[in-house]
Amino acid sequence: MYFYVTDPEGGFLNLDTVTSLFDLKNTLSTVNGDVAVILIIDNISYLGVKGRSGIFLKREGKEVPVVTTDDKVVGASGRNNAHNIFILKAGSNSKEYTSEPKSPGFGLQKLIPKKDFYLKGWNIKPPVNLNINKKAAGVILVIIFLIYAVFRQVSYRLENDRGIKTDREIAKVEEKVNAAMELAMLNKVLARENLEAQKKSLQSFDGDQKKILAEITKIDAKIKEVLAINSINPEIFYDFSLAKEGVVQGPGYYLDGKLSFLDKNSGTLLSLDVKNKSGKVVAADEKFRNSEFVSGTTDRVYVFGSEGIFRVNLSNSKKDLVIKKSDKWQEVTSMVAFAGNIYLLDKKADQIWKHVSTDAGFTEPKNYLVSGIEVDFSNATGMNINGSIFVTDPGKIQKFTQGRKEDFNLLGLDKPVGKITQIAASDDFENIYLWDEPNRRVIVVSESGQYLSQYIIMGDSIINGLFVDETLNKIFLLSGAKVYGVDLK
Repeated sequence: MYFYVTDPEGGFLNLDTVTSLFDLKNTLSTVNGDVAVILIIDNISYLGVKGRSGIFLKREGKEVPVVTTDDKVVGASGRNNAHNIFILKAGSNSKEYTSEPKSPGFGLQKLIPKKDFYLKGWNIKPPVNLNINKKAAGVILVIIFLIYAVFRQVSYRLENDRGIKTDREIAKVEEKVNAAMELAMLNKVLARENLEAQKKSLQSFDGDQKKILAEITKIDAKIKEVLAINSINPEIFYDFSLAKEGVVQGPGYYLDGKLSFLDKNSGTLLSLDVKNKSGKVVAADEKFRNSEFVSGTTDRVYVFGSEGIFRVNLSNSKKDLVIKKSDKWQEVTSMVAFAGNIYLLDKKADQIWKHVSTDAGFTEPKNYLVSGIEVDFSNATGMNINGSIFVTDPGKIQKFTQGRKEDFNLLGLDKPVGKITQIAASDDFENIYLWDEPNRRVIVVSESGQYLSQYIIMGDSIINGLFVDETLNKIFLLSGAKVYGVDLK
């Protein structure tokens, strides 16, 4: 059964003789124009496109690309899931197709017995003084030998047939695994689903278990490759106690190659130039003590202090109070400076306060969220901005753009997040980075929330800061006064 769409000049396409993904690609390579095809054989979907074409999976109102091309023939295959909705596009034409599961058929292999044939030896003691006819005994022994030989032959044939069937099944699975790995470059989620489906197919196949387990091991390695899971023993990149003895812990902020660190016990602000690993003390003030938040621009750092928000000039260490503590602030849990303005996440007020920069200084706090929007920030753990504002909750991310809430879901993770406590996002970043504290991993997702990769951090250090420099291909993790470095892959 097949379903296709072509451009207006594409004409009729006959795929009756196509039996594999290889055949489908060869057939499409001989066709002129734009064409998108879904071919279903034995409950396996084979997808192929040529020209300005693409096949998309419709999920939660969105179109997720499966296979697309601007010119060459591209194909993929996977198990046919019930009620999947595909959008086929070829040139200016577009059609929707809903797959249907193949009804289960009768499998002849179910009638073939397992290898349970064997002969039990007799353990009967002959009676004493028993007279045995030697000729009759010889005949009986020959008959027993013949029966044993027949059973051995049957057993061997069954085992041989079992091995041949296993080899055939593994060959089919390997073809689909290779197609899934090609698909991984376009869609990691669907590629992993296809690999998992092939793994389950082998696990339920009644064949040579040694061969099956070996193939499953290979598929597990492919799944790990698609998920891009990296286990890292991070090395210390810098220790702020080298710049000032006695600094212990506090918040940090990173921008343009400089990591600012505030030791909240002493109220000391330090700065690290990551390119030459040079750290120095910038400023110190009793009013900075116990502060949980710092943010800033290239040459200025903002400190959320006891009296309000202070600004520290990195070039001359000058500091001044630029925003006095407001009565509107109830329980501020994060501060981010972005595009000249300062944003405060208030978990008790369920609001994001925006202090706008003007020639005369900063304005009083204004509501960033549009009136009427219902939010719950009671469990919020942090915030960051890349044009949109991302608020981290233990198990999810809330996204806001121009004061309005947008749908944002983490898609394609190998396992659910435990608790997100840190987020790194910037308008200079291609991706978004999350620190999943219980699972000790940095999760990398796209702007739309699609899973891309992860870095499992070995050890037991407590991470209280996550910073990324995509230009330097570096992840920086702040733990106490130590900075750990991880290379992006």
